[in-house]
Amino acid sequence: MKNKSELKTILMVICLVLILLLLLVIFSLYKLVFVKHDKKIKKVVATEIIKEYKIDDIEDLFFDFRNANVKYVLSNKTELVIKQSGKTNKMFFKKTEYNNSVHIKEQVTNAFVKTSYIVYIPETYYGNITIINGFGNINIGNFVNEINVDNNSGTVTVGDVNKINIKTVSGNINIDSVDTSLILTSSTGDIFVKSLRGNTNIDTITGEVLIKKLMILGDSYIESTSGDISINVEKNSICKLKIDSDNPTNSISKNVCKYKKNVLKIKDVTGIVTIK
Repeated sequence: MKNKSELKTILMVICLVLILLLLLVIFSLYKLVFVKHDKKIKKVVATEIIKEYKIDDIEDLFFDFRNANVKYVLSNKTELVIKQSGKTNKMFFKKTEYNNSVHIKEQVTNAFVKTSYIVYIPETYYGNITIINGFGNINIGNFVNEINVDNNSGTVTVGDVNKINIKTVSGNINIDSVDTSLILTSSTGDIFVKSLRGNTNIDTITGEVLIKKLMILGDSYIESTSGDISINVEKNSICKLKIDSDNPTNSISKNVCKYKKNVLKIKDVTGIVTIK
């Protein structure tokens, strides 16, 4: 009996030692995998990646970002500068150059890593600018360049520009000033323009159109299928007004567009048209 009791005690001690060894191994693995991983994550918080590119003799700039908020601003530097911000130390964009054009394209990104960009364009660059965005907001500063925008979803905000062409599927469009030409196509989203001087072609399906100050300098066309259209036409605009809308609540001032030159045609299926 005594031998059996001693054997049982020895077995219990061995089991306890094995349990302690197992716990020690688990704790070591935890430190190796998780603690080091957490340290790596902390190292890449709020990382910025900045790249500069010479664009001498370049005639066209193309920017293609898949899923990010992007801001475009003028810079007093002579190089094109791209700044990427996000919780990653990996550069997600790539630059290629051919036929006097520079292409900046965002590569396939990790869906769990949110990045944003600021694009600094030299004020000495006078070529064309093309902007393509998948999902994300676009903010465009003050430019004299011809700008083309193709945005799938997200708000487009524009400062003072000379000539711009915007195509978007969904998202509001806010523009401070256009001095020559505005061409705009949108499926869903409101359109707000503070000042437009020149000619325009605006086509939207469900969004409202508001132009606070319009000086007509060429034939123009504005259409909305199911959104209100409200325009303040400057008194000295030389234009002829054509309204295609049967809404009895339309409000059309008789003191605007009395001339035969520069036709301003407005079509609205179900919305209210207000012209002042």
